[in-house]
Amino acid sequence: MKKTMNKNWFKIVNKAKSNSKVFIYDEIGLFGVSAKDFVDALSEIEGDWDLHINSGGGSVFDGFAIHNAIKSHPGKVTAYIDGMAASIASHIILAADTVQIAENGWIMIHNPAVVSAGGSDELRRSADLLDGLKTTLVDAYESATNITREEIVKLMDAETWLNAQDALEHGFVDTIGDPIKAVASVSLDKFKNAPVSLKQTFQNAVAPGGAKATQQKPKTKDKNMSIIKDKLVALNVVGSTASDEDAASKLNEFVDYANKNEKDLLKASADLESANERIEALEAQNKATALEGFTAQVDAAIEAKRVQAEQKDALVNSFKASPEAAAELLKTFKAPVAPTNGSAPIDAANSNDDLGNDKGKLSEKNSDGTTNFTNVLENQRIESAS
Repeated sequence: MKKTMNKNWFKIVNKAKSNSKVFIYDEIGLFGVSAKDFVDALSEIEGDWDLHINSGGGSVFDGFAIHNAIKSHPGKVTAYIDGMAASIASHIILAADTVQIAENGWIMIHNPAVVSAGGSDELRRSADLLDGLKTTLVDAYESATNITREEIVKLMDAETWLNAQDALEHGFVDTIGDPIKAVASVSLDKFKNAPVSLKQTFQNAVAPGGAKATQQKPKTKDKNMSIIKDKLVALNVVGSTASDEDAASKLNEFVDYANKNEKDLLKASADLESANERIEALEAQNKATALEGFTAQVDAAIEAKRVQAEQKDALVNSFKASPEAAAELLKTFKAPVAPTNGSAPIDAANSNDDLGNDKGKLSEKNSDGTTNFTNVLENQRIESAS
């Protein structure tokens, strides 16, 4: 008895005729429809045919079976990425003879995942299975593209989204077609790096074969609109008396701008991050140079008998904590005072310790055991003034 299916993740137009078109416009393996159902339907197609895909992926094993069925089909297959080919869908398109991506289309590759439960043995078997699946995908990507194996692994680890130009440059597709204004909406909730422009593409959805798909209209009275409007008011983007509709309109302008200038914005963001890294490196270099200079001053002060050698580390550490205070403190250390009776010069740094007070000491201890340089600096100033 033939299975009756109300919902499906694929649809075939002009089956058993020339110019057949196959649409995969949903998550592969949903609605109780398996890869076997797809393969059975595919066997009725004769001659060349087109594959239109807009899928966020789905069952990895079903994806492998679909890939193999397409690869072994006698007709020439041209694949069209109408919206996105994500996850296992990115593997399916590689079975086609030619792949074209819409100008606003996307490909996403990442590591396979499974939901697993049980004891340690079951989880280890799941991990081994995932390693095997990943190796299979890496092999396929390496064979079909011009990316090195090491780079593919990095891209999969990071859940990488490739726009049309990137997909062409990396060898995932052969050509770039015109932008698609509307394709059937696919949920992006499960992805962590889904691009903003792809969400925009899904606003005006079209079902497989060109029929208008059911979609939700934008809500102008969204429960979060007041929060968004407050943020726009704080940024002086809209006035405090602006309506929710005005705020939503202004927000859509920003979204449109981001969609049109996404690559430039991403490049600017990367340039800014690089600039910040250079600034941090220069600041670190300046700190190191300043510390080196201060250390040289301390060495010179030791040579001049203004500072005791055992005080060097404490002075250098004080400079790391507060360069200005440490520099002021070093200035207060005195040079040896020549006596008037012909005896040996008095070492000011050592003589202060001999006085039995703390004025010549580099540091004092607070009640909690921490070092207090402020009191020492003040004591040194008092001594200098006396």
